[in-house]
Amino acid sequence: MPVLECSGLGKRFGSVDALADVSIRLEPGRITGLLFRYSPTVFWE
Repeated sequence: MPVLECSGLGKRFGSVDALADVSIRLEPGRITGLLFRYSPTVFWE
């Protein structure tokens, strides 16, 4: 059974889909890393 499971996530900038239909599943007992480029203007509009 997953610790966390999300599906159908997305991010849109105006008319551009940056991410569409993203899914993530975190399993217990596993180390999971998420890599992304942080930009305050992207996350705090």
